[in-house]
Amino acid sequence: MGEADRYYAALRTGSLPRALCIKERSALNPVAVLYSWFQKNRDLFVAGDAELEFWDSCHGSARVRLETPVYLAELCAWDHEKCLDIQVIEIQSEESTFPHTGSCDTTQEFEEHLDEFLTWYKREMRVNA
Repeated sequence: MGEADRYYAALRTGSLPRALCIKERSALNPVAVLYSWFQKNRDLFVAGDAELEFWDSCHGSARVRLETPVYLAELCAWDHEKCLDIQVIEIQSEESTFPHTGSCDTTQEFEEHLDEFLTWYKREMRVNA
């Protein structure tokens, strides 16, 4: 079962938070992929003392907001453009970087960008521990 299929199964059974509401189903559904990634890694973020938020617009876009004592990160997905934007702000310096912006052609490409962010996050957790 793929990520989008798991998302839709959870949606049908009512096991997703009410704020989540995907409208369309496609081979690449960025909102569903982002939600699945967020759920899979939630415990890691919490263990790193991060404040977390997943927000679904109910109009084909969603955002993960992650705040640690050092960084603020937002990962935004849009279904209609198959787009992922990742922004990281170092709080003290207010320096902002964009590890990825733009469309992804496949679910694998989308997940690779999310995994790159996760690798960065794990490394920063060790450095700033």
